[in-house]
Amino acid sequence: MSQKYSTIKILTTVKTRLEDYARPRGLTLSAAVNELLDKADLLEVLLSIKELLEEQNKLLREQNALLRSLPLRPLPKAGAEASTPEPEPLGLPSFVEGNPWVKIIASRGGE
Repeated sequence: MSQKYSTIKILTTVKTRLEDYARPRGLTLSAAVNELLDKADLLEVLLSIKELLEEQNKLLREQNALLRSLPLRPLPKAGAEASTPEPEPLGLPSFVEGNPWVKIIASRGGE
């Protein structure tokens, strides 16, 4: 398929700038115009991405401000199991409280 060409009128200064752009890149004037149009399309996409990133950063700053305003609670130590202590039986003598043998003896009661 053959391509059709057209002649357009442009200012001589614009043509000179276009030639200065095309020559070092080894492009024809037509290819230079096409490349510049592609770059313009890419620039639009990049500007949209920039706007989205700025919005994301704004939301992250707001989120961080909210997180900083929360009261701090101590974190559990690494490797420590998050277990709740067993309730102490009421009315037992002090030597029974915290005694590991109580659990062992209690487990044997069902045997």
